[in-house]
Amino acid sequence: MKIKVSKKTILAISLPAILLLCIAGYFLFFNKEKQGQLKSKNGSVLEMQYPLPNSEIGCEFEIVGKVPNSWFKEGSFFVDIKAGGKNVLSSLAFSEEDWLSDGLKTFYSTIVCKDGCVGNGEIVLNSKGEDSFTIPVSFSTSCAAQLEKTNLTVFYGYSKEDNSSTNCGTTYPFKRNVPKTVGIGRASLEVLFFGPIDSEKEKGYFSSLPQDMELNYLRVADGVAYVDLFSELFSGITEECSLARIKSQITNTLKEMLGVNDVSIRVNGELM
Repeated sequence: MKIKVSKKTILAISLPAILLLCIAGYFLFFNKEKQGQLKSKNGSVLEMQYPLPNSEIGCEFEIVGKVPNSWFKEGSFFVDIKAGGKNVLSSLAFSEEDWLSDGLKTFYSTIVCKDGCVGNGEIVLNSKGEDSFTIPVSFSTSCAAQLEKTNLTVFYGYSKEDNSSTNCGTTYPFKRNVPKTVGIGRASLEVLFFGPIDSEKEKGYFSSLPQDMELNYLRVADGVAYVDLFSELFSGITEECSLARIKSQITNTLKEMLGVNDVSIRVNGELM
């Protein structure tokens, strides 16, 4: 006996099935998160190639991923390595792409952490603004040897010492460990231009320097450091207190160089 099934019945059965397949396909395809794609503290999309969160890593490793171009300052941003709740190493991540154009830019950083990288830790990527991203990791081996580092001292405003921010010409020293470098003056200015990272801001440190400040040249002669800087935003700073703090930050930072007793500052060709 043949059972006749009408076209209406076939449609009534097949349409819900097709609809379910379409819904399933939507969630599987359109809502599938790209592998390694994550979000920063402020919700910016970024991608990590290595290491991924909760990875086990050694003491020497590469950090590779993509972050928004707005994270970069002069083609780099700071990376902090933490273990046991303490900062054990600060370094820089770089990009060889055009970081001035919009979009995600590939970055890389080579880390050699031979002291303190043991047990559970964190890799903290710090943008030049208010954003950051933390990657929880675990170190597979203990690193006993001491990594050669350089202690740099830069000067910031410090709200806990100057609650009203009225001591315009007074700035306060802050020490940062970076990989050993020959160009201490240039490295110090790069750290100064980048400004305090989130954890330092929470402690009360702040900078009055414009975010787009760049170094044209730096030379030292007869105990005087001559520095020429460029900044499009600088011309918009007219408040005398802010200008005095900027001058103090740069002057005090460069006076940390051996043999520097005085500093001559030019911004956009004009003597400050």
